[in-house]
Amino acid sequence: MSLVMFAALLVCVGGIIKAYRDRADIQKASLTMTAAISLAISILVFPYYLKSSDLLIAVIEAFHAGVSGIALSVNGDIPYELELNETQLKIYRFFLYNLYIFGPIAGSMFLITFSANVKNALSFFGQKKYYVFSTLNEQSIAIAESIFNKKKGGKFIFCNVDEPELDLANRVRGVHGIMLKIAEDELKLRKNRKYEFFEIYEEDKKRITSTAKLCEELPKKKNYDDENIIVRIFADSSQRELILNLDEQYSEELYLRHIDEDRSLALEALSLAKGDLCRKKGNHTAILCDSSLGITLLKDLLCLSVSEEEYSITLISPQAEDYRDDLLKQVPEFDRYAVEFCERSYGSEASAFEKEKKYDCIFVLYEDDELAYKTAVQIRRVLSSFSAQLKCPKILCYVGDPSLHKIIKEEEIVLFGDLEKMCSYDVLVNPGLEKAAEKVHLSYFGLEKADEDVLENSGFYEYQNQESSFAEALALVYKKAYILSQKKDAQVSDRDFIDAWLAEHLEEAAAWEHERWNAYQRIHGWRKAEGEMIGSIIEKYKGERANDPKLRLHPAIVDYGDLERVQNEVNECFKRYGSDKRVDYLGADKDILKKMTWILDVK
Repeated sequence: MSLVMFAALLVCVGGIIKAYRDRADIQKASLTMTAAISLAISILVFPYYLKSSDLLIAVIEAFHAGVSGIALSVNGDIPYELELNETQLKIYRFFLYNLYIFGPIAGSMFLITFSANVKNALSFFGQKKYYVFSTLNEQSIAIAESIFNKKKGGKFIFCNVDEPELDLANRVRGVHGIMLKIAEDELKLRKNRKYEFFEIYEEDKKRITSTAKLCEELPKKKNYDDENIIVRIFADSSQRELILNLDEQYSEELYLRHIDEDRSLALEALSLAKGDLCRKKGNHTAILCDSSLGITLLKDLLCLSVSEEEYSITLISPQAEDYRDDLLKQVPEFDRYAVEFCERSYGSEASAFEKEKKYDCIFVLYEDDELAYKTAVQIRRVLSSFSAQLKCPKILCYVGDPSLHKIIKEEEIVLFGDLEKMCSYDVLVNPGLEKAAEKVHLSYFGLEKADEDVLENSGFYEYQNQESSFAEALALVYKKAYILSQKKDAQVSDRDFIDAWLAEHLEEAAAWEHERWNAYQRIHGWRKAEGEMIGSIIEKYKGERANDPKLRLHPAIVDYGDLERVQNEVNECFKRYGSDKRVDYLGADKDILKKMTWILDVK
C-alpha cells in the first residue's frame, strides 16, 4: 500500500511541475493537471478494485480508507487493515502526509487554471476584433504587445505554433493570447467580427504557399465579410512580385496590405531626419550602406522632392557600382537624378566626404551593428574637423540590437531600428498615414467622402494604387514641414499659413509636386506613353483611361513644362475615340496641394 501511495504522490508532483512549465498555455496546463489528478486517484483506487471487482465499491473503500487512514495517522494510530511495524508506519505516514499536502495544492492549481481558462474563453468569444498571426516569433509578439499596450481592444491568435519557446509563450500569456497548432486558413470565422491577419514572412518558403492559400480560402468561409477582413503581409522588398500577383488574383475579395520591413525602417529614418531634410536650402545627404535598406531609402528620398531647391545624394558602399548598375536596369532614366555613387571599402568611407559640401543628414545603414556605430563615430570626427562645417550634421545609424539602444547615448548620433519599436502596430500599419492615403486617393476623384464601395470601385484596393497614395501622403507630410519651416508669426494657425503660402507659390509647388510624381513612377517601373501608344491604351480600356497599369505606361511622365501639351494630346485621343472622358493633369497636381490641410488634418 505504501508503494501505491508513493506512486500516486509522484504523479501529483509531476503534474504540478509540468503544469507550471506550461503555465503560459492555460489550456495545456489545465489538461495536464486534470490528467495528473485523475491518474493519482486511479492509482489509489486500483488496489481496492482488484479486491472487490466493483468500481463503485472500490472508490468508496479507497475514499473511506484514505479519510480514515489520515485521521487515525494524525492520532498516532495504525490505519485500518494494515499491520505495520514502527519503521513502516513512519514511512507510511511520510508518504500519506505528503500526498494529502500536495493533493489540495494540485486541486487548487487545477481549479485556478480551469477558472482562468473559462474566463479567458468567455473573454475571447466576447471580442469584436481578432488579430491573427501566421507564426509566433519576435516580430509577431512585438506587434501584439504594441496593440495590447495601446488598449486598442481585440484578442490575439498565434497559428502554426507547435513547441513555443518559454519566453515567447509567457509573452503570449501577457497579452491574453492563444496559441494554435492549426494554420490560419483553418480558422472558423465568427459572424459580425473583424479580423486582421498578419502574414509574417521568414526565410521559410512555406509562408508563400500559406499566404496564397489563406487568400484563396477566406472568401469561401461561412460568415465571410470582406468589409471586416484585412490581410497584412509583412515581407521584405524581395517579395514585391509575389504581393502584386496576390493582389491581381484576390484584390476584389480581400483588402491586402504589404508591409515592407525595409520600407518601415526607411520611414523611421526619414521621420527622424524630417527637420533636417525640410530646410529651405540645397540639401546634400549621404547614405552609407551594404544592403537593400540603403537602396530603399535612396528611392524614398528621390520620391519625396520636398522642395524646388537643388537636392543631391551620395551613396557610399563597397558595392556602389553594382547598386548603380542595378538601378539603371530598373530605372533607365536614373541618371537624370543628382545621385553620386562612391565605392569605398569598410573603414575608408570618410575619404568620400568633401570639405566644401554642407551635409544636412547622413545615414549609416550597415547590417553589422558594431561596424555601423564605429563608422558613424568616425564620420562624425571627420566632419567635425572640417572648418566649413559650422555644425556637425545629424547622423542616423541603423542598429538592430535593442540592448545597444539602451547603452549608446551620443548627442549627434541618432540610433534607429529597435525591433520592439519597429514592430509596433502604429509604425508598421501607420493608421494616420493610411487615413491620409485614403484621402489622397479620394481627392483624385474629386471626392471628400466615400464608403467602401466607392473606394473599391475607384481602385483603391489595387496594390499599386495603395502604394502611390501612400507615397503621396508621405510627401505631403514633408511638404507641410517645409512650408511651416518658413512660418514666423506664431499667432497665425498652421492651416491659414499653409493655405496662404500655397496661394502665393502654387505654380512652383505644383511643378515640384509633378517632379515628385515623375520620380515615383519611374522608380516603380513606369515609362512614358507617347504617340500611337496613347490611342492604343484608350482603345484597350474602351475609352476609360489613358494609362496602362499592367504595362506601366503613363503619358504624363514628362517635365512639368510639357504637361499642358500632353494633356491636350490625350484629350484629343479620347475625343477621336468617341469617349467623353477628359484628363486634367495640370489641375491634379494643384488640387492635391490645395487639399493638403484637409488630407493631413492640419489645424
